[in-house]
Amino acid sequence: MNSKIEITELDLFTFVLFRNELSKEKKEFIESNIELFADQIEIIKQSQIPLNDELKEEAISKCRLPLEKKEILVFPLNYEITVPSEATLTLAAKSADIDIHPLTRTFIDEGKSVLLKLINEKGITKVFLFDSEGRSMEKYIITTYPSDIVISSNNDNPILNLNLAEIEKISVII
Repeated sequence: MNSKIEITELDLFTFVLFRNELSKEKKEFIESNIELFADQIEIIKQSQIPLNDELKEEAISKCRLPLEKKEILVFPLNYEITVPSEATLTLAAKSADIDIHPLTRTFIDEGKSVLLKLINEKGITKVFLFDSEGRSMEKYIITTYPSDIVISSNNDNPILNLNLAEIEKISVII
């Protein structure tokens, strides 16, 4: 056999850690020239000792802890905005008047750290969530009470027919 076999550092790692995944030729070459690669193989074996040690129970319990999510209860901000009855939108060229009155509800927690705004227009509700510094919060899960409707920021579907008047409180998980 005259062909030259090239052995890389990755081949040596594979030889030490996942011997069955190494090609037959490379495995046989390393085994027949073990003294040539002895130092590198020993270094790889030594680097694996901490990984093979038993983990302490404390370390295992820390790994089991779920990612901490914060739940905040927000309640309606009680104020009313009165819109004059003559407030309508008149379109050009003698088109019909359109009566646009979006419904809005604002919710805030006791510590005033979260502001939640729900805007319902034409049966579709949009959710806006801000922290105490006015920054928009992108990831959240909210649950409305007493209706138990769950809304997630991961869902791109519009929120249809949410009755804003019935909401007594909202749980916000951020």
